[in-house]
Amino acid sequence: MNSTLLKKLSGAMILAIACMVARGVYRTIKLLQGWEGYLSTTEAYVIALDGSMIIALVALNVCNPGELLQQARKEKEMERPILKKMSSDEGVKSEMSDGSAV
Repeated sequence: MNSTLLKKLSGAMILAIACMVARGVYRTIKLLQGWEGYLSTTEAYVIALDGSMIIALVALNVCNPGELLQQARKEKEMERPILKKMSSDEGVKSEMSDGSAV
């Protein structure tokens, strides 16, 4: 498996989790101070932490886990061939328990 894709995805996940934890801590402190508290009346913190969430979303979109999953699927297919569906094989017919062909 390509380790650079995994490293990028891991970095994006760490960034997203760090942004969510920071925003959660901020919101907890903000609610502890009440509606008239310093954090509730200062809009710069809200804008900065919402901006960090946007950065986290962009990072997860750029480092999409779908690419890593597609690569893992291709590697798995190369390790062992996938059995084709019996319905798509022309020469193979399955027989039912009474001996009749399907």
